[in-house]
Amino acid sequence: MTEAIITANEKTQPVELNIGIGQATGISFNRRYLMTNGHVRFNPGFQNPKIVYPVGPIDPDVHFVLFRPVSQTPYSASLTVFTNHCDTQGGTDFSGDYPFYIQKHLGELFGDQLISVFGNGTCGNINHYNVDKPGEVSAKGVVTENIGKEIAKAIEEELSNAHQQNSDLKIASKTIFLPLQDFTIAELQWAKEDPNPLYPERAFMEKRRRRKILYLEKLRQYEAIPPVVSGEPWQMPIEIHVFRLSEQTVIVTLPGEIFVELGLDLKKHSPFANTMIIELANANDKYVPTQRAYAEGDYEPLNSILVPGSGEKMVEEVLKILNQMIPK
Repeated sequence: MTEAIITANEKTQPVELNIGIGQATGISFNRRYLMTNGHVRFNPGFQNPKIVYPVGPIDPDVHFVLFRPVSQTPYSASLTVFTNHCDTQGGTDFSGDYPFYIQKHLGELFGDQLISVFGNGTCGNINHYNVDKPGEVSAKGVVTENIGKEIAKAIEEELSNAHQQNSDLKIASKTIFLPLQDFTIAELQWAKEDPNPLYPERAFMEKRRRRKILYLEKLRQYEAIPPVVSGEPWQMPIEIHVFRLSEQTVIVTLPGEIFVELGLDLKKHSPFANTMIIELANANDKYVPTQRAYAEGDYEPLNSILVPGSGEKMVEEVLKILNQMIPK
């Protein structure tokens, strides 16, 4: 690892940045739906007649930065950020999923010398399942190349509108502390010893609940910060990074699988025209839903480890940093 850093540092050279935001629709879908019984379900099945409508939006933005050595024509590298789970291939084989096909199709556009880097946007509640159509349309492995191709196509179509921006690099990092969810001694004993399910009607939910309680206990042993005052919650350190690339463009990295609404809100209020948000950075703090989603329940809130409001707090803290990084 050290040798790789030294080698990379020795090969650094000035580059030009070509930055833009394309659009890719029809390849990502909000996976949480209101059902006819008033409940919210995630991935409720294809062409399920009990689906009313999705309870959240998507983010079709394809953020990209193309890098090339100063005064040279071919691009040497790219960074792409798109909001969709990288879980479209399936099976047990190792796979680059759709980012592999972004690399493939960008290579066809710009040459084999291009190295494509991909970052997941805030896709905690976004995936590739189009529930309005039969399941074979969204089958794992079927849509993988098309998603990568469409993202590369969005970059190609937006390239004429992309702007060459002068680099204005600045980096900031901050660690905040957010409350960890709690559990009782009785719940811990149940998770370890009691075979009876809490959710007999939905076995997979019961299994997840057990895992979550045991995982929370493990976090207390190794990562979480214990309360100083009795009755206060355990805290999780949350690491935030911001990289200002130019006067218009920043990269924000957050841990966990962030709900798309939080990413959209952050981009809406960011002082930078191009705010690229990459989730699952530095740590995996599980799902980070919106406060509304916690109230709605189901899969993602059940698998979250932070208390409701944590996602909104992350957005608030990032915006403070961004407003301090506006070029003067």
